[in-house]
Amino acid sequence: MTITMVDPSAAVEGRTYLSGEPGPACETCPYRNPCLTTPPGRPLRVVAVRPIIHSCALTEGKVQVVEVEPAELAVSLMAGPGTVAGATVALGGPQAQCKRFTCPHYRLCHPPVKGKAEIVTLGEKLVCLEGHTVHSAEVRPCDG
Repeated sequence: MTITMVDPSAAVEGRTYLSGEPGPACETCPYRNPCLTTPPGRPLRVVAVRPIIHSCALTEGKVQVVEVEPAELAVSLMAGPGTVAGATVALGGPQAQCKRFTCPHYRLCHPPVKGKAEIVTLGEKLVCLEGHTVHSAEVRPCDG
């Protein structure tokens, strides 16, 4: 379990979100260390909400203390022999070059996180408008 801070509207048990980037206001913030405990761009799930609220210079609002755990991220993956649960894969691939913004799978093919990830579950085959053989998947981004 990791302690961090989020906007009070996101401080709901079970809610998932992507951790944000620190800004210039974070450099002198007295809550910097407990707030910036997760790598930017990581999917996180709120598992407990604490009744502690602080002012935030970055958002010019409030932040609430929460306990979080890593969450899965929905993506599309190219099918292949190494595309199995438990495998580590690079996010992206040829499907990430697609420019068909109206495709129902566009967000899966263009995840907000880059780098390597572990496949948690491999889902159904998706109909790719570019002709790629892709599957839906739930992944957990790797640190580093």
